[in-house]
Amino acid sequence: MDALLAIIPKEQAIEFSGAGDYHLKEESRLTFREEGRAAPYIFSGVRILHPRLFEGVSPGSFPQLLLFHKAEAKHRLHGVIHNNRWCDMGSFAAYHALEDHLRS
Repeated sequence: MDALLAIIPKEQAIEFSGAGDYHLKEESRLTFREEGRAAPYIFSGVRILHPRLFEGVSPGSFPQLLLFHKAEAKHRLHGVIHNNRWCDMGSFAAYHALEDHLRS
């Protein structure tokens, strides 16, 4: 295992309307959705990465999705399901939806 991602079933997400990110395969392996297709799980942002994923990577800022794809290509990308409610706080709409959810 090079990467372990916490994933959320789309139906557990508050204020999420995207296509999803991953499919969960046997032995907890993940595959990224195909372009233009939907996937049942969302990446939560929580991850554990093995240091070997960073070999050959130059210092500085870069999208970590590249590391996930690298691990997936070697069948070393895995996921664990967090099966509770989840909200990406990337917008004011999501923030307000979470407030409403917490009040109820």
